[in-house]
Amino acid sequence: MSSASPAPLLSEPSDELLGPASPGSPVPAKRTLDRSPSDRAGKRAKGRTNKSTWNEARGPYEERGEKARDASYHEIWYCKHCDSTKKPNSVTTNLSRARKHLRDFHGIRVIEHVERSDLKKQQHGTITDLFGRQEERQANRDLNEEKYLANAIDIPAFEEALARLLAVRNIAHTFIEYPEFHAVILSCNYMARDVLLRSRRAVPKLLKKTFAQHKQGLVKKLHNSLSSMVHFTIDMWTSSEQKAAYQAIVVHFVDAETRGVAQALLSLREFKGSHNGKLQAKAFLEVVEEYDLRGKVGYFTMDNHDANDTMLGDIAKEIDGLDPVARRLRCSGHIMNLIVQAFLFRSKAKKIQEDEREGVDEAYERLRRLSEREEGGIITKAQATEEWREFSVLGKLHNLCIYSRSSTSIYNDFKAEIGRALPRDNDTRWNSWFRLIDVAIENRAKFMDWIQENHAKIEKDALDHNDWNELGDIHAFLQVFHQISVRQGRENTLDEVLSHMDFLHHHFTRTKNRAFSGPRFYARFHVAWLKFEKYYQLTEQAPVYVAGILLHPALRKSYLSEQWERNPAWVSNAVKAVRKIWSTEYKSYQLPDKQQEKRQELDEFDRWRQKVYSTASEVKDEFDRFIYVSNLKPSNGLVLTILRRVHRLGLDNKRPYSGGLNRPSERISPSSAVWLLTYSASPPCLRKQSESSQAQDGRLHGIEVACLPKW
Repeated sequence: MSSASPAPLLSEPSDELLGPASPGSPVPAKRTLDRSPSDRAGKRAKGRTNKSTWNEARGPYEERGEKARDASYHEIWYCKHCDSTKKPNSVTTNLSRARKHLRDFHGIRVIEHVERSDLKKQQHGTITDLFGRQEERQANRDLNEEKYLANAIDIPAFEEALARLLAVRNIAHTFIEYPEFHAVILSCNYMARDVLLRSRRAVPKLLKKTFAQHKQGLVKKLHNSLSSMVHFTIDMWTSSEQKAAYQAIVVHFVDAETRGVAQALLSLREFKGSHNGKLQAKAFLEVVEEYDLRGKVGYFTMDNHDANDTMLGDIAKEIDGLDPVARRLRCSGHIMNLIVQAFLFRSKAKKIQEDEREGVDEAYERLRRLSEREEGGIITKAQATEEWREFSVLGKLHNLCIYSRSSTSIYNDFKAEIGRALPRDNDTRWNSWFRLIDVAIENRAKFMDWIQENHAKIEKDALDHNDWNELGDIHAFLQVFHQISVRQGRENTLDEVLSHMDFLHHHFTRTKNRAFSGPRFYARFHVAWLKFEKYYQLTEQAPVYVAGILLHPALRKSYLSEQWERNPAWVSNAVKAVRKIWSTEYKSYQLPDKQQEKRQELDEFDRWRQKVYSTASEVKDEFDRFIYVSNLKPSNGLVLTILRRVHRLGLDNKRPYSGGLNRPSERISPSSAVWLLTYSASPPCLRKQSESSQAQDGRLHGIEVACLPKW
């Protein structure tokens, strides 16, 4: 860092932390604050700080109704030079304003000599203990060394690192006042005393400054994104403890520097009152204007709440060309949760078709309220146990889990006999129920022995043979959902959303015959099927799901023809919808001028070969050429090379033929590349949680084969 670098703007004037100290100076005890008024009054009486300022004050005139302290018990300063209280700051609790009043109206300049606070004395003591006697250091000062050490400090980097530490690790602002923290910094460079923040009040300024700097960089990244659109994940949730609602807006884009899919949190806004769809749309549009993204708004991933329809409808009124139905992607994890919740907690079969949604929502809400009342102690254990039994075998299993944790001795005895504790279920995540059932079935023999030993106390919740059979059926049905949810959490691409739904359709069809084995399981199965069918049909509203399949080199149109052979009209309608997007938005895409010049640099043979290959194909439309070609299998070395290069091409609109893509057989058109790029960046439902593994031994990972970067 240059010696001319300015001092940090956010640092307060520093005291001499390394000033002279007597050898035996003790470290003061940590100050404790007692907020009682009597103690505060006592402290004020013992010794008042800012004495020079208080010397210019008078006492309150009781006959005028003046008081010595305000409602917050702050002592009031009355100017003794003013006959009335009409002048600004002639009556105040802020001594800085009092000194300004004395200077502006009476020409009196008051300079206070403030003694060090207990905290600063403690910092001084800690640092003195660490570095030894300062007198000895002063006697052997090396001015050149101090100069070099001071110049070596990178103040912007320090402030950036400190802001990251506080924000990412959620550290209290008081951390920067800890003398131990100061000692750590000064032990690395004793000339760094001027960069240390001295007060927690400086932290918000530091965070705002750092945020503003990062925001400028993010705006630039979004504008330079390799994808023609940026996409959004929007989620609204409420905090029961804070009685507030929060809207999170996350943007997904292709970073021009890394050529990988990136994401960033743009907004986390609090809604203290209503948070209906119109208000959410207003908040989103403000973010769009703030980041200048009106011309790049792409697709939206959100849950299935009705307010989201209203929100997208209002957004579409403000942004030209945005179809609120086609641009809406539904969180597949949320869909799966709704299907499984319907399966688990809607066992009564009356009027299933007519009141399916109302019945499932009512059952789920009842479960949630019961969990809250039980956890909060609003109802007795006996009442909660009885209500849980109304959820049939799941309620009985829940009661057994609660009893196994009801006391320390019972809990330890259960763990000793079974080998582990039963995982607790909860009302928000269906997989908590799957884990509970999974552990119970895995340890069935030992679990049954424990039930038998405690039969007298848990008689009504004891699991019989029929209960175990029902748990087995539930476990087998949910196993597939668990497998898909694990895969979605690890990595997920747009094509997999529809393929997962197709696989679940296959799962329902395969389970249908077994569902007739018992009335309770059939009721569960039927309601879950109705919920699944509803959202399966809704995927038709967003052609981008099918685009993910058609642009997958190993799937293409043949996948649709095979999976949807029961209804060929679905295939033709889906392809028609995607072709419409291709024709209206991407087919006419033109390369930048520099890329056109690069294409003209081909030698005579390459130009001849390009012409021969381009005229050899009878299919003139690039979209049709791509989706109708035979599926590419990642087993041939040449195919793997093509897929690698197409993957690179999809992320590079600056060099559409990069990586040696001069051979016509290994090329994809610029317009195809841009379209592939746009849809590959569309987030299907879940956040990226892990990077795919590198290709090994000449083989591409499945995500790379798909040419669709995961997000």
